[in-house]
Formats: sequence, structure tokens, C-alpha cells
Amino acid sequence: MLVAAVAARLGAAASVTAPAGWTLVRRDECSGPQRTDLAQAFFTKVAGSSEPSAYTFSFSEATGAAGAVLAYTGVDPSSPIDGSGGRFSRNTGGIYAPSLLPTGDWRRLVVSFAHSGARTIPAPRGTIERAEAMATGSRTATLAVFDEALDSRAPTGDRSSRGAPQTCNLGGALLLTPAGSGPSAPPPATPPPATSPQTSPPPSPSSPPATPPPPSALPQPSRSPSGGTKLVFTDATWTCDRPVTELATYGLPLRVVMDYTSNYEGFGVRLAPGCSGDGTSAIDLVLNVNGDGLAHGPQHDAIRVMNRLPGASNLEITGYANCGRNLNRDLYHQDGIQVLGGTNITWIDFEIGDYDAGRSTCQGAGGAFFFSLPSTNTRVVGGKYIACNHSLGVRAGDGEVTGASFRSGRDDGTDPACDYFSSKPCDFQLGVERGPNVTCQRWNPTSRRWEDQ
Repeated sequence: MLVAAVAARLGAAASVTAPAGWTLVRRDECSGPQRTDLAQAFFTKVAGSSEPSAYTFSFSEATGAAGAVLAYTGVDPSSPIDGSGGRFSRNTGGIYAPSLLPTGDWRRLVVSFAHSGARTIPAPRGTIERAEAMATGSRTATLAVFDEALDSRAPTGDRSSRGAPQTCNLGGALLLTPAGSGPSAPPPATPPPATSPQTSPPPSPSSPPATPPPPSALPQPSRSPSGGTKLVFTDATWTCDRPVTELATYGLPLRVVMDYTSNYEGFGVRLAPGCSGDGTSAIDLVLNVNGDGLAHGPQHDAIRVMNRLPGASNLEITGYANCGRNLNRDLYHQDGIQVLGGTNITWIDFEIGDYDAGRSTCQGAGGAFFFSLPSTNTRVVGGKYIACNHSLGVRAGDGEVTGASFRSGRDDGTDPACDYFSSKPCDFQLGVERGPNVTCQRWNPTSRRWEDQ
């Protein structure tokens, strides 16, 4: 089985034509600043008794391009692809390929990374580089292809590397089906959520802890105008404890809107064990938490990734969250996102508070994004986060923060929401790496400006 990866400086309207015998698997695109548009595509072909020394892929316009062809034996010729996925990023310096979910016991993972720059792409952890090509000149493009043998039905997990800042970055992944594998048994059923005294809210000064609504109380899903499935809650909480595909009646992404008009009791959204993505979508969940009500009760974070590992898994999430007003900052605090477990979760271009206006909605001692218990491969890619106290707090975890902006410390009375002590906007400890293009700003009450830290 031949696998071709092609990267070209093309916009969405431009076409890529493959030679005879090649089949398109997927194409991903990124529209970047200053004409850094980029497209990446995978193709496959069953090899014949003889093959030419090279293949020519053509484009509908003149441009810079790079390509590679790899040969694999032992692949099912009738159904060579077990799954595929792609992801783009802009101006972050990071480059990512999404996690995939195998349907059988053995697969080979092929990962292709490309960016609209001219710099080498290091191999992601656990993979071997098989090819690299670069187009130089006025329209540069770099392509690198890696692979890795897998021996279980577990999700593959994200793959990441360093791309090029101020450009488009594209990551793609393929799972190859072994020959003679036959029909695969379905993956094992997800176990029921485990109960843990460490994650159960303690009794509350003012109201009982919030409890998630039973499944029968879920609002009726509707088709989202922008695609996918939409769920809307009012003055309630929502717990995801099953694969999102089971809730996405009209397909992914699943868009969950939490509207608060009075009390904001406990968490807004809880991502519990059993909550998982499908392993192929660029975005599984869009979470919009409009926390404009009064927050009270313990652990009243906008979004919580609950329970120790494995917890929620294989999710890619975007959206925004506002925490709501705190009734008692001396006893409680709220975080925009608090991570207490989970594995293979990526937050993409998420926003906490009104960052551009410099106003926090996470009051008291609350943080915008806070790692509290160990997690595995939890990534923050892009986004804007603002809080009164620590905008990013890292106590434990495993992952990377790249391309994101954080602000905190505006506690001088100019913002009525912030009346607690200030701390560093970014605090990296214990396993979470600070990737490229992360900005950390703290409020200077004397100059009345945000200053880099």
C-alpha cells in the first residue's frame, strides 16, 4: 500500500489533482495571515508489480509544494484506512494531529505535519520520521511524515511538534488496517462512572450542592445552524458521562449552552469519566457558559474535568466561560476551568472572561485555567484567559500550553469584580510545559496598564 502526503500553499478554492490510481483520503486547510494559506492531503494507492520512480501531483495554480510517498506491507487493500483526522493551528508555533480511535487490535499510525514556513519539524514523541521535504522560495512549505506501530485498541492520543510561528500549521493522522484482520469486534463498553469521596462536593454555608439533572431532564437536542447538535440549559448543571456521539443527535460538534439568570450553584459543566470524543473530529465539544447569575456553594467552577485518571478522555473543546458573581469570596472561589483528571483533552482557542476589555468574571480567588489533580496530555492551544487571581495555575498535570494569552492581578478597585489578592498570571509547575507564544500579563495599578511578566 502506497501512502502519499502532499502539502501546498493553496487556498480552499484551489484543487489538487492526483495521478491515476490514487484515492484521496482527506484534505485539511488553514487560512493564515499574510497569505500563508496551506493545504495538506493524504492519498492511497495499491501498489502494482512495478511502480515509477516518482509521481506528479498537480495544482490549479502555481505555488510552493512538498510531497512524500511511503510504502507499507501487510495493509488491507480493500479497506486500507481505519480512521483519519486533521487539525490546523495559526500563529502558535505548535503543530498537532488529533487522537484517533482504533477499531481493532493492531494498527500503524501515520502522522503528517506541514507548515507554511521553512524550518525542520521534530518527530513527535514515540514516532519515527520517514520523510521530509521542503519547498523554498517566495512560497515556502515544509512537510514531514512520521509513523508508529500500535498494539492496542486504546485511543492513539494527540501527536504534537514544533511548527513555525506566524504561519499556518497542519497536522494529519491515518490509521492503516492490517490485511486479513476481518471484521473487528466493537470496543469494550465504557464502565460506569466511579464514585470518589475526593470529588464529591462537601456540604454547603448557603445551599445544598448542585446535582446533575437526570437524563430525562436533558433538554431536547436541536440541529445547530452552524452544524452539529445543540443543547441549551437554563439555571442548571450538565454532566457529560458518556461518549458525546451518543448525545449528538445531529452529529458533532456537540454545542452545549449554559444560561444563568439567577443562581449559579456548583459547577456549570462537569466532564466525568465516560465522557469522550469520537477520536476523529477536530472539535468534539463547544461549551458556552454564560455565568451571569450569583455563584454560591462549594466548587462552583464554570467547567470541571472531574475525577482522577482516566476521567474524561479524547476531547477537543472550544468556546467560552464566564464564572458569575461570587457571594462569599472568603470561603469559596471559582475557576473558569478546573482540571482534576482526564486524558487527551485539548482546549482550542477557549476564552475566559472579557479579556480584551480587561475584565474578569472569575472573582474572589478564582483562576481562569487551573490544574488541580494529575491529568495526562491536557493541552491548551491558543485562547484568552483572564481572572482576578492566577489566570493560569498549575499544581499537577501533564501537557503543554502554547499560543495562549493570560492576564490577572487587577485588584486595585478599578474592576469591581476583582477584590482578592493577586498572583502571577502564569505559574508553571510539575509537568506542564510552557510552549511557544504564551503571553502572561499582570495589571500595574500605578501605570494602569497590563505589563508582560
